Amino acid sequence: MKKFVLKNGSLIDKNNHFLYTKSDILVENGVIQEIGPNLNPDCETVDAEGLLVSPGMIDVHVHTQISEEHKVEPDILGCRRGATAIIECGTVPADSVAGYAGIAEKAETRCFALLGAHSDHGMVRKDQIDVGSIHEEVFRRAVREYPDLIVGLKCACSGSYTGEKGYDVVKKAKEMARELHLPTTVHIGRFPPDPGTLAPLLESGDVITHTFHGKEISVFENGSPKKPFAQARERGVLFDVGHGRESFSWEVCKRALDHGFFPDLIGTDIYYANMDGPVRSLAVVMSKLISLGMTLEDAVSCVTSKAAKTYHLKNLGQLRVGCLADFTLFTLEDGPFTINDSYGNPQKLSKVISPRKVVISKGGKSKVFECDQGHLKAEN
Repeated sequence: MKKFVLKNGSLIDKNNHFLYTKSDILVENGVIQEIGPNLNPDCETVDAEGLLVSPGMIDVHVHTQISEEHKVEPDILGCRRGATAIIECGTVPADSVAGYAGIAEKAETRCFALLGAHSDHGMVRKDQIDVGSIHEEVFRRAVREYPDLIVGLKCACSGSYTGEKGYDVVKKAKEMARELHLPTTVHIGRFPPDPGTLAPLLESGDVITHTFHGKEISVFENGSPKKPFAQARERGVLFDVGHGRESFSWEVCKRALDHGFFPDLIGTDIYYANMDGPVRSLAVVMSKLISLGMTLEDAVSCVTSKAAKTYHLKNLGQLRVGCLADFTLFTLEDGPFTINDSYGNPQKLSKVISPRKVVISKGGKSKVFECDQGHLKAEN
């Protein structure tokens, strides 16, 4: 579609003061032209009656390319589950970006990437990490050749990935990221290293992911952030959920939220091994946060305006004239629903976000896609 009006939706975009606001959106050439009630131009109509409409949701933490044996099409984890944009989080090597660029170009979902910063070749075994052999020029060239695709660097710093070398990997990544004017996302998990030693290396706009894991070295003590993480947040370091297969605990998250520590970003860490549970979709992870006390409008902000700002995704994440016309259309479904955390602990949800359609606008044209993956089924 070159021109259409999205009719009768209830708009949610806290950043632009839309809180369940009944309104229409006029789109032409893939860009929002007008937002207001009762718009009736002479063009196609997309009916959003009975649906909530947010800016296109952005999943800041996905893995479609986790290995040659276990690849997933971007659209399976993106638009078919309600996300209009996804960020491949560290599984794109700096020395061979072209392969992923080709995949991204063919996808309907908008695709971005964080370069894996363990080596020029991306993720390698911990016994193969040699910080001295990471070449800045390889990363500079990748960003120079694919400036619209690469939006940051990623370090997976956990004993299983970096062993004792995690601190040095993050330090090197930060040196490169400063030169490239990109944020660094740091995965924290098992000891070593102690993630508290990594936090002081990070600056405003950087991201810590897997915030609410239940492993032995936690961000929190009795629900409150430990000093290095409290200081990091004061500096402007951001915290992502990064649910994954091993990194989300109901108990840890509930205690943190009860102490007022809410995430800045809600990424899924979705890949082939958790896409059918316990992650399922960005909407399901958002629903888990809402069940623990987050408001819907704040959860939407985490996956729209805040995500776009963090990774400098121009003209995305807002319902605003001049922005690209990417939208997620969804309902709030009544439960109960039962879903596990990453450790097999079940929890009942009274409501879940259920994406129905997305609109994605590329090259001056807009397309509507049905969301048919990742839904939870209500219990009888």
